[in-house]
Amino acid sequence: MKEVLQLIELDEIKDALVGTCGVSGISTEQRKRLTIAVELVSNPSIIFMDEPTIGLDARAAVVVMRVVKNIVSTKRTVVCTIHQPSIDIFEAFNEGIPGVSQIKENYNPATWMLEVTNPSVEAELEVDFAHLYKESHLYQDKDQDLFNIMGSVYVFTISIGASNLLSILPIVTSQRTIMYWEKFAGMYPSKAHSLAQVQSYPHIILLCILNM
Repeated sequence: MKEVLQLIELDEIKDALVGTCGVSGISTEQRKRLTIAVELVSNPSIIFMDEPTIGLDARAAVVVMRVVKNIVSTKRTVVCTIHQPSIDIFEAFNEGIPGVSQIKENYNPATWMLEVTNPSVEAELEVDFAHLYKESHLYQDKDQDLFNIMGSVYVFTISIGASNLLSILPIVTSQRTIMYWEKFAGMYPSKAHSLAQVQSYPHIILLCILNM
């Protein structure tokens, strides 16, 4: 927890009350960082952020993106969308594409991005940006992280199914004596009782198959 607070730069206000947004407590920018900190507690390998700088002024947006860069420095993958970033935020992304000209000073980042990703630029450089990305280490790392996540989801689903199956066994054991009495009384056959005990099995198996 202490490491996360330092990473998100909230260690100085760790004892502050969150309060009500716009009324009391911490600022909007600090709330943004607090939201990111909550996600970091589970130590994810990939973090998806949808417009983390929305609703912030230029200074607060730079602070949030500095925190995002701190997260990247811990070998985590961060995927975020940013609309109309300022030049200060844009320069935080320091990896470029070989052959593509760097952004000029005081140039609009959004305009530059539209220009360099145009199909005519690919034709001029004789490169395929999609193929270039698939061969990069970023794609390989992301692919491995996604594979790990899917594996974790699969194991978690199987564990839930096994747990549900095991939870039925004590019930079957406790009702066995009652079933024998009612069977000998001719109330119902043993097959009907067995089917009633496993009626949730198809649902559990279907969930496991859908999440494979």
